[in-house]
Amino acid sequence: MSIMKFKTIDEALERANNSRYGLASGVVTQSLESAMQISNKIKAGQVYVNCWAANQASTPFGGFKQSGMGRECGEQGLEGYLETKCVIIKHD
Repeated sequence: MSIMKFKTIDEALERANNSRYGLASGVVTQSLESAMQISNKIKAGQVYVNCWAANQASTPFGGFKQSGMGRECGEQGLEGYLETKCVIIKHD
């Protein structure tokens, strides 16, 4: 974990996204607007705002870039084991 000073949100996002990894990130802020802006722009599979590791079994887990492929847990974690089939029956 590292803590770095920044002057603007754009500078903080540039630093955070300047990595080949993107598993999880954390944001500490009192501003809901800043939290949403950062969460939408950060390239990470999970963004924790004012907390850490608060996920549940229903929460998808997985990263961006070189932090893994696919998702574990949640509905998205099951997709790799499923095969969609459509059955149409005309009944008179």
